[in-house]
Amino acid sequence: MIEILRKHHSSLAVIVLYTFLALAMTYPLILHMTEHVPSDLGDPIYNIWIMEWDIHALQTGLKDFWNANIFFPHQGTVLYADYIFALALIGFPIAAVSHNLILAYNVLFILSFFLCGYAMYLLVYHLTRVRAAAIVSGIIFAFCPSRMAHISHLELLFFAWTPLCFLFLNRFFDNPSFRNLTGIGLFFVLQALSCAYYGVYLSLFAGLFIVYFAHKKGFFRRKDFWVKMGILGLCCFIVLIPFFSPFLRVHKEMMFTRNLPEVEYYSTQLQNFLNVPPWNFVWGRILKNPGSAEWNRFPGVMVLLLVIFWLLSRRRSRLEEFQREGTRLFFWWDTLTALYLLFILHVAKSGGFTIQWGDVKILSAHRLRNPLIILAISMILRFWMAVRQRGRSRPDVPTSSLNQRFFLFISILAWLLAMGPAIKLFDHKILTGPYILLYEWVPIFQSLRAPSRLAMMMMMGLTLLSGWAIVTLMERQKNHRLRKLIPLLVGILILVSYISIPLPLDIVPGAKKIPEIYRHVQALPSDTVLIELPMPEFPPNRGREALLMYYSIFHRKKLVNGYSGYFPPGYIIVYESMADFPSNQTFRLLRDLEVDYILVHTQRFRADKGQQMNKLIQAFPEDVELKAAAEGDFLYFLLPRDGKREAGRNLKETGDRMLWKAWSSTNVIETKLAFDGDPSTGWSNGHPQRRRDFYFLDMGKPVQVGELELLIPGKPLDYPRGFTVEGSLDQKTWILLSERPFFIPRITRSNVEDLLGYRVEVNFEVKNVRYLRIKLTRSHRAYHWSIQEIRCRG
Repeated sequence: MIEILRKHHSSLAVIVLYTFLALAMTYPLILHMTEHVPSDLGDPIYNIWIMEWDIHALQTGLKDFWNANIFFPHQGTVLYADYIFALALIGFPIAAVSHNLILAYNVLFILSFFLCGYAMYLLVYHLTRVRAAAIVSGIIFAFCPSRMAHISHLELLFFAWTPLCFLFLNRFFDNPSFRNLTGIGLFFVLQALSCAYYGVYLSLFAGLFIVYFAHKKGFFRRKDFWVKMGILGLCCFIVLIPFFSPFLRVHKEMMFTRNLPEVEYYSTQLQNFLNVPPWNFVWGRILKNPGSAEWNRFPGVMVLLLVIFWLLSRRRSRLEEFQREGTRLFFWWDTLTALYLLFILHVAKSGGFTIQWGDVKILSAHRLRNPLIILAISMILRFWMAVRQRGRSRPDVPTSSLNQRFFLFISILAWLLAMGPAIKLFDHKILTGPYILLYEWVPIFQSLRAPSRLAMMMMMGLTLLSGWAIVTLMERQKNHRLRKLIPLLVGILILVSYISIPLPLDIVPGAKKIPEIYRHVQALPSDTVLIELPMPEFPPNRGREALLMYYSIFHRKKLVNGYSGYFPPGYIIVYESMADFPSNQTFRLLRDLEVDYILVHTQRFRADKGQQMNKLIQAFPEDVELKAAAEGDFLYFLLPRDGKREAGRNLKETGDRMLWKAWSSTNVIETKLAFDGDPSTGWSNGHPQRRRDFYFLDMGKPVQVGELELLIPGKPLDYPRGFTVEGSLDQKTWILLSERPFFIPRITRSNVEDLLGYRVEVNFEVKNVRYLRIKLTRSHRAYHWSIQEIRCRG
């Protein structure tokens, strides 16, 4: 009984310690729980909105769970980013009791630090049975700069389920019971539903753990192991498939993928492993990185020293172990094979390299045939020797040693993967990274923007190695008092180097009272569609749309506005078009999307732009009617336009494509692909749009033309932003057929998600021409100009 009380007393003391540290290391948030959020008004406000949407869906029987009220008229908009369903379940009771979503969010925020620390404490204590080392490890994991850099991303702070999953994996291989199997599945599902990124990473590394331990402990020969792994996989699949099946479907339909330049941008470069967030008290001024939070990956001086000490202390025992097991050769063989594989990967992706001194060629590698043959021979020999070695008797390796090997391995692997498709130093590519294999061969990785987040797996490995280092330090100290003092001193030094207070906070406008105009919006019919202007400057202030989403919690109207991990093409077209608001074209676009009301803000964010819009809108009395005004906000009703649309002219496709030839400002060799009859192939200018880019079409003989259609299936944003169309019979005299200084594709509520049907339609007076010339009159900073197929009608 005394031992039980002592054990629970120790656990309670640890809980109190981590609770205190979670409150202290997030100061002064504890003083502003109901009206402030950490960091800024972007991602935190989005997470408050998505959490409320999940809670609202639970209260209404999951009706329209996927179809949130943003990015109208798009469907499934909850699936554009992580919907943190598990966090919403945890926050539900807090929100229900307090009736304050900001408070619920902040409680979850602080709870994430406590859980991460306590989860790592449990894992390290299970592996070492040394409580002091486990406590320090929990401090490292909970408050490291990699986590403090992401204070705006609640989902990325909830990493606690991963060490708990590894805890039960270890327990399972010690005792393969259904209780431990349930723990693995529970924490895997919680991690996947708290943060999809970490769910994918956990799948990869937990899978490696299972394969490694099953091999080392001989579980592959046990039938019950396969049965239990099958049950585990099936149960996780049944629980997660309702959440991730629609996610994958929507991302496929909307063509949501991350291109390689974007993935490289959000990868960690070598120098970023020495960066901390600017608010770090000790290192912030010296090692700060003012850029993305993804680039602050410094593990800490003490952690690095502890890991180095552990590696040095393990050197002699590892050599003895290699010699005892007869596997020293295998270790170096496998290490060199891994390095050689990276070399082959670099040659494959870069096209090879040549090193020479003057005219003397020292080393050249451009072809893969010989390297692949060498690699194949090496792997065959390695397998043959492993089979021979298996027949020899060798002592069992302790579970502790297996864990140390594995977590050292994943620390190195996660470090390499976090650097993304290309390992860089100050933007200079050194070699191709192994992440490219995941990006190209595992489809889910094409939806993940930030490989740098794999650094948390590296941090988990380093934390565990640090825990073992502290144990080793304590074992080597014979003085009992000094032995107890070591973890205390290490913990204090780590806390001092990690401290990041005062934490940057931002007050939520309307936390106590929403702007008066939204009371008028709330009184509108429930199916009202609203757009709020001006839209933010893109991309630096795009997070401002999250605040409008937060206000929509109170009025629950459908918004054209939105903020998420992905932005659908229809929204981007609306966003770019609203820069020209008000105009006949923008009013036509809003009517096509079935927008009912326009809310123009002339105070606070982009006040000058809003005042300009509100002034110009007075010139369109036939398009809008003022319904309400309050505190510089103006609510306009979009008046319907009577009259029929222009009737079709019954034009027929004209021209003999066999006679067609084309020329362009760039990529001339691809011009013929724009009229080869195959919409899956086409021409692109190959760079962001710029004025005076042109596409020239020779139809071989004079034909009657009154309509030009440029199809862009699968490339919905590669339309020309402004252009002219000219025609000629002799290439000497040109006539202007159409001029579109500001072009908006015709998207409607019914076709906005038909990304294969996007097109550019140009109508003009029917003319007899042989040559057509399309010339850009506006530039764009990001999107190319593409033509998948040309159709002429006359």
